[in-house]
Amino acid sequence: MYHAIRKITTSGSQVYHFTVDDPNIKDLAWDSTYIWAINTSGTIKQFTTDGALVDSIAGLLSSGWGLTYGDGYLWASNPVENMIYQIALGDVSPPTMEAILEPQGQYYNSAPSFSNFGFDDDFGLDDGWYQIDSYTGVWIPLFTDVEGTEWNYDGWTLPGFDTLPEGSHTIYFKASDDAGNTEGESGEWSWQFYKDVTPPVAFSLIAPADHIWVNVTRPMFIWHAALDQLSGISEYKIYVDETLRDSSADTLWVPNFDLYEGYHDWYVVAYDSAGNYLKSQELFTFGIDTTAPILYGTTVWSDTSFQGPYFVTTNVSETLSWLDSVLLYYRFDDEEWQYTPMYEVRDLIYGAEIPKAPNSNTTICYYLKAKDRATNATFDPKTAPDSVYSFVGWVGIAEANIENVTVTAFALLQNCPNPFRQSTVISYKIKDESGRTSLDSRPSSLVSIKIYDLTGRLVRTLVNEPQQPGHYKVSWDGLDDGGRRVINGIYIYRMTVRAVSEASYYVETKKMVLLGY
Repeated sequence: MYHAIRKITTSGSQVYHFTVDDPNIKDLAWDSTYIWAINTSGTIKQFTTDGALVDSIAGLLSSGWGLTYGDGYLWASNPVENMIYQIALGDVSPPTMEAILEPQGQYYNSAPSFSNFGFDDDFGLDDGWYQIDSYTGVWIPLFTDVEGTEWNYDGWTLPGFDTLPEGSHTIYFKASDDAGNTEGESGEWSWQFYKDVTPPVAFSLIAPADHIWVNVTRPMFIWHAALDQLSGISEYKIYVDETLRDSSADTLWVPNFDLYEGYHDWYVVAYDSAGNYLKSQELFTFGIDTTAPILYGTTVWSDTSFQGPYFVTTNVSETLSWLDSVLLYYRFDDEEWQYTPMYEVRDLIYGAEIPKAPNSNTTICYYLKAKDRATNATFDPKTAPDSVYSFVGWVGIAEANIENVTVTAFALLQNCPNPFRQSTVISYKIKDESGRTSLDSRPSSLVSIKIYDLTGRLVRTLVNEPQQPGHYKVSWDGLDDGGRRVINGIYIYRMTVRAVSEASYYVETKKMVLLGY
């Protein structure tokens, strides 16, 4: 059965009618342009006077009975709810959503928040919803029964972020107005982002290496690249002495300011595009030293009939990075330069010998070079090898009695076994030529036996004490002065004897080979 809407004159004559495809029409209203009809389910339909259906408002009322027009509004009664609804005429435009200012496609390690978030409608906003990664499932309420034409929530933060898996996600929005118009049901409003809560993969530092010395105040800092499988690495932050110094998109950084001389700590923190971060595996300590060692008080030989060897000593001062090596360079006549490490014979005094002159009246030239662990080097004379110390050795036949360079009756024997694996024994002799018969009256000598590596660095002091004439033995177990096992290789052991009763030295050096276990 269908209802018909009829136009009847005041005298009761029917002018015309049209059939309404709705058997449940309960009331009509006229706004001077359109005919409005309401049915028992609360649906309001808009017709032209020719009977053409213009629009239909559904879902606004759960039930409908009476309908009238006034002051530009339709007024509808709902007997189920005992409510009267005011409906703005002509509200056929759906709600609108304000533009989200935050750019899409960004990475987040915490729930995204919107600084500009809201919905509007020309006549009256009603409800709003959202969904994650779908617009066909169950919508989650965002707001309900709004009084007015807009709803704003600047700073709205997405709920449930922690339960989302890492990767790409899209938020969908939907809103309705008081006229039943809805927008967003087909995914028209969406905002896409990526979730990344995993920090970068562990990485390590390269240079300046741990416990190294450098001789520049603006060293280059280098580290291995960190990896991040999701959002990728965005930047590195460099900390020196626990202070943030700068950031870099690359895996190296050179400061634009001078670091002070002395020790520094440094590490790097890697950040991915979501803001997750990870500190480098190491914290390295390095030193800066731009000051070269100081050499002074070097033995200066003059022409002598002494055949050699010619013992040379010097005073060395180094205050920051410690000495790496002190070398004695020498040559006979115009031969090539040769060198030998200088060893500490007593505090801050280093000594080494120039071998015997190969021929009489040989011109012997020499100079010294000291280098610290930061590779700063100094020479003595300062402009060496352009200027050097020189003298003529083996002038004539007789040896001259050179003060502080007298050969006495001592002997350093070859270690046994050699090569060795676990330990070796060094034998040496201290003879007495004083002619005294009483052991107590025999003069003692200050004896030092030290082990060095091939760079001249002291490894172990075995003997450093006064000793009377006699035969002695001392063993070495392959450990340094700190009790650590040294690496396999060639080592130098050196005996220095300073006779107490005479102003003389005896120095002899031999090599031995450590094979290890």
